[in-house]
Amino acid sequence: LKINSFMKQLLSETPLSETQSIQELDDDYFLIQATVKDTGQLRWWIQSFGSSIEVIEPLDLREEFAQEARALMAIYR
Repeated sequence: LKINSFMKQLLSETPLSETQSIQELDDDYFLIQATVKDTGQLRWWIQSFGSSIEVIEPLDLREEFAQEARALMAIYR
C-alpha cells in the first residue's frame, strides 16, 4: 500500500501484521508492506480511508479498487 503521513502514524501505532514494514517514499508518502488475509474486512478497511491509501499490490486487488473508483466517478459526474 502507498499511504500518506496520517496513515503512517496510525499503522505505526497499530500494525496490520507482525510482518509489517514501512519505507519512506518522496513527497510525504510511504510504502507499507504486510502479509494479511484477503478478506472482505480488508477491503472495507482500505475503503474506509479513501484517498489516504493506494493499493499497489497484489495487482488483482489494485484492479478491483480501480474498477470501484471508476464506478464512483461515473456516479458523481
